Formats: sequence, structure tokens, C-alpha cells
Amino acid sequence: MMERRLLLVLQFILLLSGNPVYAGQDEVLKLSIEECVDMALRENKEIKSAKSVMEQASHSMKALKANYFPRVSLNVTDMWGSLNGSVPVNMAGPISQYLVNRINQLAPWVAADETGAWYLSTIEDRIQTLNPDIDYRVGNIISANLILEQPVYMGGRIQAAYQMGQLGSTMSRLGVEISENEIIYKTYETYALAIKAREMNVVAEKYDSLLVSVRGSVESAVAHGMASQADLMKVDSELGKSKLQINKAENGYRLACMGLCQIIGLPLTSELDLDTLEMVDVSDVVYASSDISYRSEYDLLQAKTELAEWNVKLEKADFLPQIGVSVGGGYLNGLQMMGNRIFDNNWHAMALVNVKVPIFHGMEGYHKVAAAQAAYEQSAYERDNFFEMMELEIQNAYNELSEASIEVGVYEKVFASAEESYRIARVRYDKGMETLTDLLTAQVEWQNAYASMIDARHSLVVKEIAWLKANGRLKK
Repeated sequence: MMERRLLLVLQFILLLSGNPVYAGQDEVLKLSIEECVDMALRENKEIKSAKSVMEQASHSMKALKANYFPRVSLNVTDMWGSLNGSVPVNMAGPISQYLVNRINQLAPWVAADETGAWYLSTIEDRIQTLNPDIDYRVGNIISANLILEQPVYMGGRIQAAYQMGQLGSTMSRLGVEISENEIIYKTYETYALAIKAREMNVVAEKYDSLLVSVRGSVESAVAHGMASQADLMKVDSELGKSKLQINKAENGYRLACMGLCQIIGLPLTSELDLDTLEMVDVSDVVYASSDISYRSEYDLLQAKTELAEWNVKLEKADFLPQIGVSVGGGYLNGLQMMGNRIFDNNWHAMALVNVKVPIFHGMEGYHKVAAAQAAYEQSAYERDNFFEMMELEIQNAYNELSEASIEVGVYEKVFASAEESYRIARVRYDKGMETLTDLLTAQVEWQNAYASMIDARHSLVVKEIAWLKANGRLKK
């Protein structure tokens, strides 16, 4: 009892959260074609995958947009080193010589003679006497730098990359629309296949019941000596074929339902009860001049060609001048020498302008741009070719829709004729005016005509969806 209450609570929570609560394996889930399409658009894995690609492209585009803005970075370093020691003055000769020369320039009047040799030599001796070595110690050094970098002109690279990112985002969105159209078409096709398999099973069972009825009549005739055992064997042979057809129809229906469950996101073992499909009235379908601009593929091909065009500009950008500026400030503290701290809480500012002008790259830029231009021309040719193919696809879809409509009318008449022929054959057989072979032939023709009519009806529904898909009218 507690387990049942817990299950009811969990189902109620799932219902409130908006997640679909599927029927149990032993329950039958009744679905219409509209419900199947809604579930497919919401749960199908191909569409979810396409939406993930769209989300990736959207974030990539936003990341490229960030290149327009300055970049600010902070770098902080806190280093401690145990290194310490002293440097002999003779190793710092250039330093001491510089000091001596400066003193000689500032105060030449203190020299002992005209050459000043005695004075200089005395200064050097005093330096060595006062501090024969220069002591140093690394200790703790702290450095911090805050830098702002702003690209001014990158040869058009930033703009080209951002535009390509926008086109990539648009293409991924169109890819979702194309995937949705494909899934809608597959849903209708699989749904119609399941309905057709179920009705074929009905035909096979009706045919089987007719054969059972005929077998009873033949068995009675054999008992009265009015028919041979061979006639009974003929009926049994047809009954065996009928059982096989029933088994095939059941397997076909089960497999079609599993395919539909895979498309709409249900467990493959779910039991389904499907509604019938309404046939389209082709007289309501008006074929005007084909307009491929309604199709998502049209926009996708246009975006692909534009992407190739921006790629040409992107390749050119690598071989154009580039300008960038940087400003920043820093802090430095540490490093002792001769008992004094060299950098004592020093703050500093800096500014940098960087100009890069490509001069020679061995014709690399020319060939890269030429390759990108050739790719753009190829994309334009492919676009125009696909445009023509889409127009042919629309015409072909309309022709198939018209033919499917005619087939429905033809096979309905064929079925009516076969049904009447079978009725007459049965009456004539019961009166002994027709052979068993003629009756069985009439039954087979009736079954074939019935199956052809069912196939034509469901084919008409699929052809209508194919025509809508070819015209880009499934989602618009």
C-alpha cells in the first residue's frame, strides 16, 4: 500500500514539473498524429542534438563579439628568494668608472695636477677601501601589473570573424528547422505505416475468416461426395498462406509502432492505440509557381555562400596592417643592495602602441586569398545547383501527390469491383454453378484489391506531407 502511494506521489510530481508521464508497459497509450508530432518535436534525440549545436554556435558568436571590447588583465607576483651575496668591485668596473668620470666632469678643479691622475686614483682607492664588495639580497619581491589592451584595427579580422559567427549561429538555427521538418515527415510516414500495417492485419483476418467459411462448405461437400479431398487441400493451403499474412501484418504493425516510439521519445515496448488518418482532398492543393524561398534549405544555402564570402575577407586580414594599443600601471617592491631597497613601493604607468605592417610573405597571402575566393565561387555554384534541384523536387512532389490521389480513386473502384465479383462467385459456388478454384481466385483478387486500396490511401497522406515539406510549409 505504501509503495502504491509513493508511486502516485512521484507521478503527481512529474506531472507538475511538466515532464511527460508515459503509460506503463502493460497499458495502452492512445495517440493521434498531432500528439505524435508534438511529442517528436519535444522529445526526439535528433532535434535535441541540433538544438545543442545551435546553442554552441550562439555562445561561439557571443565569444567572437567580445573581441570588439578591451581586454583587462591583472598580473600579481609575490616571489621570495634566499639568494644573497656580494659582487666584487672589480666586477663592477664599468659602474665605478662611470662614477669617477662623472665626478671628474663635475669637479675638475680639485685635481692635484693638470692631468688629474692623482685625484682619480685616490677616488678609486677610497671606494675600494670603504666598501670593497657590493652586497645584495633578493628576499621578498612583489610585482603587480594592471594592463588594458584594445585592438584598433586588425585588418578587418574581428569584423569578419564576428560576421562569420553570426552566420554560423543562423545556420545552426536553420539546421534545427530542417531537422524538425524531417522529423515531422518521418512521424507522418511511420504513423501511416503503422496504420496501414494494422489495417492490413484486418484484411488478412477477414480473408482468413472467408477461407474458414469456405472450408466448412468444402468439408461438408466432401462428406456428401460432392467435392474431392483435393479441393479441401486447396483451401487448407490458402488458409496456411492466410495465417502467414496475418503473422507478417502483426510483425509489421509491431515494428512500425516501435519505430514511431523511437521518433517520439517513448520506450520501444510501449503499447500504442493509433487513430486513423484523414485523407487529403487534392482538389484543395493548388500548384502555383514553385517558391523555394519558403524552405529553410534556401536560407541555409544563402548563409553558407555568404560565410564563404566573409572567409575571403578574413584571409585578407592577415596580410593587412594591424594596430593595437595598451595602457596600464604597475607596482614593484623588493630587492636589496648594499643595505638599501632598490624598489621601495614603486608605482609606475606605461603605454604601448603596436603597429604591424606585413611586407613580404613569399606570396602566401595572395594564394590564401585566391583559395578562399575559389571556395566562395564553388559555394555559389553549389547554391544555384541546389536551388534548381529544390524546384525539381517541388514539381516531383506535386506530381506524386496528384498521382496518389488518382490511385486512391482507381483502387477504390477496383476494390468495389473485386468485392462484387467475390459476392457473385460465392453465390454461384454455393449453387454449384462455379468451381472452388474460381471462388478462391475471386477471394485472392478481393484481398489484393483491398490491400492496394489501403496502401493508396495511406500513401496519399504521406505524399501530401512530402509536398508540404518540399514547399517549406510544414513549419511556416
